[in-house]
Amino acid sequence: MPSLTFIELSNPDGDRLLSAACTLGPEEMRTRLREWTTLRDRSVLRQEPDGVVLTLPDNTSIAALADLVERESECCGFYTFTLTIDGPARELRISAAGFVRQLASMRALAPTPASRAKTVGRFGRFFAEQLWQVYGGRH
Repeated sequence: MPSLTFIELSNPDGDRLLSAACTLGPEEMRTRLREWTTLRDRSVLRQEPDGVVLTLPDNTSIAALADLVERESECCGFYTFTLTIDGPARELRISAAGFVRQLASMRALAPTPASRAKTVGRFGRFFAEQLWQVYGGRH
């Protein structure tokens, strides 16, 4: 008989990071994904241990980028976005280090310690893969 495993998040009061949840509907999600994919495909991508850095074309609209980052921050509070402008050079650093905090707060409700660890690990791999597809992977 298959068993169900649930994951709980502990959420300390006032912790914006852990209370973040995607509120986008399906069409909004597709639109947002297109925005990020377009930005990524116009940029040079560099992986770093804690995330990715997009070297942006010098004609990137800072106002449009700020708007996209603001909207993404509202939806996914575990991201850290850092924009560096040095003359014509522009880089956007995207870190999901906060995801580690979020993952550490998860508690899988499963019958054994091994099955709980396996469940959290599977979720972490799945989620990290989804992040990479949006922000780092090339389709």
